[in-house]
Amino acid sequence: MARGSGFAPVQAQQIVRVFEKKICLHAPIGALMTGQPIELAYALALISTDDSLSVFPRWVNYAFPGVEQVLRQLRGVACSEGCDFCRAHLDAKQALKRWFGFDSFLNVCWGVVAGGCCSAAIGGRSLLVVFPTGGGKSLTFQLPALIAGELQSALTVVISPLQSLMKDQVDNLLAAGIARAVTINGLLDPIERAKAIAQVANGSASILYISPESLRSRTIERLLQGRMISRFVIDEAHCFSAWGHDFRPDYLYIGRFIRELSRSKLRAEPIPISCFTATAKYQVVEDIREYFKRYLARIIHEPRGTRINSEIARVNFVDLMSSRC
Repeated sequence: MARGSGFAPVQAQQIVRVFEKKICLHAPIGALMTGQPIELAYALALISTDDSLSVFPRWVNYAFPGVEQVLRQLRGVACSEGCDFCRAHLDAKQALKRWFGFDSFLNVCWGVVAGGCCSAAIGGRSLLVVFPTGGGKSLTFQLPALIAGELQSALTVVISPLQSLMKDQVDNLLAAGIARAVTINGLLDPIERAKAIAQVANGSASILYISPESLRSRTIERLLQGRMISRFVIDEAHCFSAWGHDFRPDYLYIGRFIRELSRSKLRAEPIPISCFTATAKYQVVEDIREYFKRYLARIIHEPRGTRINSEIARVNFVDLMSSRC
């Protein structure tokens, strides 16, 4: 059937009925049936497998890059009405209990901040957070990543300059019974590297830890092209700034990489990002914000990490230029 063909509302209602507990009750099924029927069909086919490890074949991602956004509209964005599906699967507190066994974010160090960051990330917002060391930072990106992996078979890419930290976080998740994270770095032998690449390609990994230098690898680029990417998490974000104590030139390639990857996937907006740093002076924070304003025209700023701004939301060019610490 050609794109743009009309569909009766009853057909959209039938899809909602069949997938009642698998998609948001208020997903724009009718609009998707009219505007992106092929992408919708592939997205529903993936959902119907009931297997969070299933991913779109690479050729589907290349031939119909819009399929990722259709899947996100079906089950990746919580509706304002709060339907049963969204309350059950896109609620940070419920996910915290399911994945990590905590009843409340108050059980986590810096819990109020962590809870706010998780909710903002689940909502698809971009974040810049100054978080103290040992404050539960990892959980604030691991939890949204696991949710995106479970519901959308999506991958969260964590960029860090610390290879030992990558391994520690993968091992800690394994110790918690969560085998959904891998790292690809120079410390791996060829067999370990091939296994990690296979886990990313086949969908069994929801979190990938890499160094900023890895983004220049054609292997990594092709790997990320073949997966739906839910978010880029950038640790040690002070490395963007020449004012920071550990400036790394390779960090300056990250924004361009995310921009080009987003365009290749036909995204209306760049892939969301979360930036974390333990300490950052005013000029360092401003450098980070200006960098992403220049490349992606978005960032959310919470300068001290001691609270979550009640107005946390996606901000535009004007907001970025006018806001101050």
